[in-house]
Amino acid sequence: MTLSPRDQMESEEWTQDGAFAGSDGRLVRCYDDVILSRSIPVEGGVGTDVEEVPPGTIGTVLFYSTGPVGVAQLECYVGEDAFTFGYEELSKLKLHMTNEEKYAR
Repeated sequence: MTLSPRDQMESEEWTQDGAFAGSDGRLVRCYDDVILSRSIPVEGGVGTDVEEVPPGTIGTVLFYSTGPVGVAQLECYVGEDAFTFGYEELSKLKLHMTNEEKYAR
């Protein structure tokens, strides 16, 4: 039986340290932006009434789990001023932009 990302969230250790391999093999760290490859359920947020975050949406990795099938907690941007939270399997996320690329010094 495969656990849902939400169920995995309840049972695994969470971290902001290190990195995980995204769907294209590139390393993703917390606060990097990723692209969703499929829709995910909304788990709260501000300024939006959507029930699902659609594929292609960009989100920021806040935490990720270290279990056998890792899951990331994401802050996703929906619309101009709205954001929502959601959870997705690490293998379904593709790196969009690193934190250093977003905030170049």
